[in-house]
Amino acid sequence: MECSDWINFGAVIAIVFSAIVALSLGVSSLIQTRNMQKREYRDRLLNEITEWAMDIVRSMPETILPNLDMIIQKEKKEVISPIFFGLWLKLEAVNAKNKYIQKIATESYFGDKLNKTIEAITKSLNTVIGDLRKSVTAGNFEEAQQKLKDQINADGNLRQKLEALIREVAALKSKNLG
Repeated sequence: MECSDWINFGAVIAIVFSAIVALSLGVSSLIQTRNMQKREYRDRLLNEITEWAMDIVRSMPETILPNLDMIIQKEKKEVISPIFFGLWLKLEAVNAKNKYIQKIATESYFGDKLNKTIEAITKSLNTVIGDLRKSVTAGNFEEAQQKLKDQINADGNLRQKLEALIREVAALKSKNLG
């Protein structure tokens, strides 16, 4: 073999080695990007769950209940009706997102605990909405107020379930960072 053959052979080896290094860097970068996209997708889904929970908290009837006691005592039902109707509509709007949130919760990598918590919240929310719907359509605002208070003060009430959900999501997010 001549000297130029060795130079050509060395150049071919260098090119093959460079191609292997470039390929391994490309594959490594692709895997890293894919993992980052998975983490971002998971984080986005967890943010959706948190946003849904916060929407429920903002729609919670306990924020208007102290004022309702005073209004009901004054027998101003023309004022009460829009308040309860507005609350009912807010909760129905939040409830419309339940199926989407339940679909997110059933994603295999979130675990069964999150799914069960969301099911419990959805059940409580449906109870509140059903009671509110019956009472508002019947015009029985005193009953509606009492049922809302009962739901808020019950063991394992909606607010406690929402707080548990937010803690679970926070734990999943911090696990996601690790």
